[in-house]
This record gives sequence, structure tokens and C-alpha cells, in this order.
Amino acid sequence: MKETLTDQSGSAACSVLSCKQGKRARAGIRWSVLVLALSACEASLPRPVASDAARLGGNFAGSSVADLEQGRTLYSSRCGSCHALRAPATETPDAWRVEVHEMRSKKGVHLSDDEERRITAYLVSISSR
Repeated sequence: MKETLTDQSGSAACSVLSCKQGKRARAGIRWSVLVLALSACEASLPRPVASDAARLGGNFAGSSVADLEQGRTLYSSRCGSCHALRAPATETPDAWRVEVHEMRSKKGVHLSDDEERRITAYLVSISSR
């Protein structure tokens, strides 16, 4: 059975079916806005360059600019999907190592070892500029 909603004048405003379609469309629009917002966040993050990759040592030695770019993308998509992103320069390289590891180990964030390494390498490289 299809119900019809009326506006204040008593005219048919919309059917329940078209209202549900409208809700779906609005949900799709909200999702699109979220994706655009995340894209804007990523666009404002510094892009890694060759000197950033060259500066890395230890666990991140041998990281390429492409690896760091993947870390940047992961930081934006994985971390930015739960909370506002902080600029890499807001923490020291050592603080970022601890922060990313604790998000995974203590907060239960589901990251693979490779994702954790790439995100951390990106944040460490940019924060040590």
C-alpha cells in the first residue's frame, strides 16, 4: 500500500516511496560531500619529495617518494575517516611513531603492518623537514 503525505494545504506532497528515494539521494549527497572533504584534507597535506625519502633511516630506510605518497593517502583515508587530521609538523618524528603505533595497539585501529609503516614513514619524513 502506498501512502501519500500531504502538505499544510492538503495537497499531496510526496508519496512514501518517493520520500524514501529522496532520503537515499540525500544520503548519497552527504557521502559525496564527505568524500570531497576528505579529498580536500589530503590536498592540504604536504606532498613528499625526494629529500624527504632520502632523510629517512632506520625502519624506513629505502622508502621511496611513492611509498611516502601512499602513506600520505593512507593517513588521509584511514586516519581522516575517524578524526580530524593534524598537520605532520604538529608533532616530532618520535611522537608520530608512538602516536600511530598506539592508535593501532591501544585504540584498536585496524591497520596492517605495512599500512602502519607507510603512514608512520610519511608523518616522520614530513615532520622532520
